[in-house]
Amino acid sequence: MKKNLIAAFLLCFSMVAAAQSKYTLADVRNARSLIWFGLDFSQARFYGPFVDKVKIKDTDLQAWNTSFTSDKGFLWMGIDLKKLLGMNYVFADLSVVNDHNRDIAVEDLFGNTDKEKPSWNEDRVIKMIRKYEPKEKDGIGLVMIVESFDKTTEMATIWVTYFDPSTREVIRTRKYFGKASGSGAKHWPNAVVNILNELRKNSIY
Repeated sequence: MKKNLIAAFLLCFSMVAAAQSKYTLADVRNARSLIWFGLDFSQARFYGPFVDKVKIKDTDLQAWNTSFTSDKGFLWMGIDLKKLLGMNYVFADLSVVNDHNRDIAVEDLFGNTDKEKPSWNEDRVIKMIRKYEPKEKDGIGLVMIVESFDKTTEMATIWVTYFDPSTREVIRTRKYFGKASGSGAKHWPNAVVNILNELRKNSIY
């Protein structure tokens, strides 16, 4: 009986250890490469006088993600993800966010009043990450989980989240605010750029 209890304890301990990330916050600070998982809009809300809501959901969400990763995006948007993140290498895996963003209902994406704003905290982000099934798993992952885009204030609220894709354990997540600027397709991606610039310039990890 005693041997069985010891064996059960060791099994439980090994399962808990296996679920923990092999990376620490120090690894994030010292990283020279990252896996970029893009912008996750799956639980986001857009507030204010947005027009052409179907186009935003069906076309713009993916276009905004692509603008950070494709060579065409670099030329068109002037976005250099490696430079923004201060990395030597950035590998992209947009498969998770593209799948999640595709499943959003238009009526869920667009909120109408402050009263409809859902409550956000770190636990909510952790639960979202645990549902990820990433293709790229070897390295430190970075995903920008969008809480809201507010057209009235021209402000994006985003949870910058570093995680271990092999275990889906969050290393660190924190909420940031980025001001949208510029015209046309650059407008909201510039809010993300502003947040990434803040992270790099102030070494906020």
